[in-house]
Amino acid sequence: MKFRDARTIPPEQLYKRRKQAIALCKKGMNFIEIAKIVGVRRDVVGRWYAMWQEGGMKALTFGFSGKKPPRLTLGLHEKGKKDIC
Repeated sequence: MKFRDARTIPPEQLYKRRKQAIALCKKGMNFIEIAKIVGVRRDVVGRWYAMWQEGGMKALTFGFSGKKPPRLTLGLHEKGKKDIC
């Protein structure tokens, strides 16, 4: 099966896929079956499911990675670059 790079898919469409995957999980389907329907690898479905369990539907929205925020803000990063150069 050929997969499309998620970076080329609009955020709204990605969110729909994630919602669909969670709905299928709730119906009792396994990750392999869901992956075939949604068009992603099974580990991706597992990651989405874990995100949903931890943060609900909000965790599936675009821009929420569930990871720690960067230590440097953009302003501090730019200041550091100027100091070095």
